Amino acid sequence: TGDWVSGEPDPVQGLLKKGFEPSFYRGLSRDTYKLWAALGLFSYRRCFREEADVTVFFDPFLPPGVRGKRVVFLHDLAPLVRPGTLRPQSLARMRLTLRQTCRRADRIVTVSQFSKGEIMMLLGVPEERISVLYWGVDGKEFRPCRDPAVEARYGLQGGYFLFIGTLEPRKNVTGLVRAFGRFKRETGSAARLVLAGSEGPRGAELRSAIAASGCEREILLPGYVAREDVPPLLSGALAFVFPSFYEGFGLPVLEAMACGTPVLCGNGASLPEVAGDGALLAPPEDEGALAAALGRLEKDEELRKTLREKGMERAKRFSWENAARQLYEIAEDVYGTGGQN
Repeated sequence: TGDWVSGEPDPVQGLLKKGFEPSFYRGLSRDTYKLWAALGLFSYRRCFREEADVTVFFDPFLPPGVRGKRVVFLHDLAPLVRPGTLRPQSLARMRLTLRQTCRRADRIVTVSQFSKGEIMMLLGVPEERISVLYWGVDGKEFRPCRDPAVEARYGLQGGYFLFIGTLEPRKNVTGLVRAFGRFKRETGSAARLVLAGSEGPRGAELRSAIAASGCEREILLPGYVAREDVPPLLSGALAFVFPSFYEGFGLPVLEAMACGTPVLCGNGASLPEVAGDGALLAPPEDEGALAAALGRLEKDEELRKTLREKGMERAKRFSWENAARQLYEIAEDVYGTGGQN
């Protein structure tokens, strides 16, 4: 039940063969249902089937009135520790429902040991009620597949660093822009920076940083990139750069590794846990360190080769098949042990 039906990556396709059944919001938009249910104005059973042995919610909202055992995914605690990164409507709803959701759940599933620690510390959830399930990467979709025609379509000739994601403060995109400007001034490099993704509500701040960087022509904003273009763009990049301040998991890092792309990412939150030794790490708040890391990646071919090899091996450890198997085992455990009453 929840957001996975929208087409985002998920671990559940393999579960459909094991007796799991998808359930959809009926008659209301997702946001309207969540708001009304949180306020006690709408019954869960008006939108979903009445009974199930175990219901898994892939969105961090567990309404009242759910029969059977209840498993809910809570990827991170951005509403509590990074509130400025959420839309006001989403932030208000999550703050209203988050603690209730944790109390109602028989099991909380999160996607990193980092997030598990935050849930225990900030929400007071006992360790035995939390399971860690790592996301996966589709090796058939994300693989080395450089395509000069795709690069040309986005105006990319020559070397480029690539960021893919929502251009929002939590991802530290303005910090990356400033670090890139410093890198360009210090090295005279001809490399470009591609910031692919939709602009968040503070897009004006990003554009001001680009204007102040002194290299507006070398920073490209292609907007949303079609999913089929992501693997070839990753494959052609000098490196994928992801200096995020806060991530519950950091799936783009794995997708880049699976494409054989050297990765530079932040050294905080969950990113070291996911990247392991397959990425070059730098403190996201240190723009000088980020600039120096960009310089190393451009000049050191041996480093890029090492990161490419280690990253591809690292990515193989994470698969949707493993995630689906783990989730099935969690559901079996909750059903068999009775969870919490």
